[in-house]
Amino acid sequence: MNGLNKLGLSLGALALGVVFASAQPMGGRVFTYEVTSTVDMDASMMGAVVLDTPTELSVKPYLFIHGTLGTAWEVEGWGNGLDGKIDQMYFYHNETLALDFRFWDNLQKVSGTTTGSYTVPMKVRAAGFNGTSNGLLYDSGLVPAPDINLFMEAAFPLFPALATDGFLRLDLTREVTLDPGHGPGSYRNDGQIVVVRS
Repeated sequence: MNGLNKLGLSLGALALGVVFASAQPMGGRVFTYEVTSTVDMDASMMGAVVLDTPTELSVKPYLFIHGTLGTAWEVEGWGNGLDGKIDQMYFYHNETLALDFRFWDNLQKVSGTTTGSYTVPMKVRAAGFNGTSNGLLYDSGLVPAPDINLFMEAAFPLFPALATDGFLRLDLTREVTLDPGHGPGSYRNDGQIVVVRS
């Protein structure tokens, strides 16, 4: 192996390490403190001495998210076809979360031939798990893409930090169905997931 190849492999490994490291949440709770009251007195001539000792704790909210969001298929060949893809997202949090799905729909043709079908049917499944125990917290089932907007809203389902142990895993399945009427071109849907915190 020549020097340039070794350098290329080293740089590639370094880039992968940086991406992996940036995807990880902070390494646990970080405690900082400050003194809020002091004492400096001569109590020699006093009887009982009362010393107030206040203790305060301020907890900041945190939300670390990492995982895969987008899916892009490239389809070749003939006939009918169906394929599904699961993306996983991880939420480290200390608040109650709701995942509000917006604008999810079937894929619409944005470029390509002007004949044939302009819509590719898509189904979506959103399943939320306790990321530590893998316990299922919610499952929408595999539903037509427009319906997931109704199944996942700002007020339901809720994922409290106590239920998730502060670690929510979302498995997001997308399934598309093609037939010969889906001609050459690009089909797209730009759905959104809004993370609502309370």
